[in-house]
Amino acid sequence: MRQGVDIIVAEGTVTVVAAKQATTAIPIVFPIAGDPLGNKLVASLARPGGNVTGLSIQATDLAPKRLELFREIVPGLVRLAIMANAASPNAALEIGELRSTASAHRNDRV
Repeated sequence: MRQGVDIIVAEGTVTVVAAKQATTAIPIVFPIAGDPLGNKLVASLARPGGNVTGLSIQATDLAPKRLELFREIVPGLVRLAIMANAASPNAALEIGELRSTASAHRNDRV
């Protein structure tokens, strides 16, 4: 930013979060980031507002469906291990969605 750039292109959720924390004046465009709404990168998907915009992978929206598929593949599924980057804000959102979905269906039988 000290170099006077006109636009910042930041790829990945962690990088976009860092860029947003660094400036509110320079436009930030991301070619891909996870859940920009949940990670508070934009005000809404329809109208991002602020200085940040881009494309989303929306992995958190698919987390409940993935759990449903796992339960179909393994009908007696009781425990599921997830390997994720703990430093990734998107991973935290996705794991939260999975926990919420699992908790809601804890007593269900597939």
